Amino acid sequence: MTQYLESAAEIAQGVVRSHAPDTHAQRQWPEAGIRALQRAGLAGLTIPQTQGGLGAGTLGLAQVCETLGQECASTAICFGMHCVGASVIAANATPSVISAGVPFTKAS
Repeated sequence: MTQYLESAAEIAQGVVRSHAPDTHAQRQWPEAGIRALQRAGLAGLTIPQTQGGLGAGTLGLAQVCETLGQECASTAICFGMHCVGASVIAANATPSVISAGVPFTKAS
């Protein structure tokens, strides 16, 4: 198992699982889980390593979202959409953006 998948499983079984009932009942954005994923460095999961990401690609994203989805579908879809959007931005980044670092790979 890769380090990023181990981290995702730990977050899913801890933070995500504990917040899932309230997230679903109150129809909230899954902030606690998303922030935990960011703090673990997973926000850049699909960003190429040359741009400061983990370079896990779509297979890595599918594995992480499957893991998250076992505990909270909302967290899985929100994280997945973040990664897809981040990948599009990274794929079309100008040289000046790349040299400045891709800001969405770190927790704010």
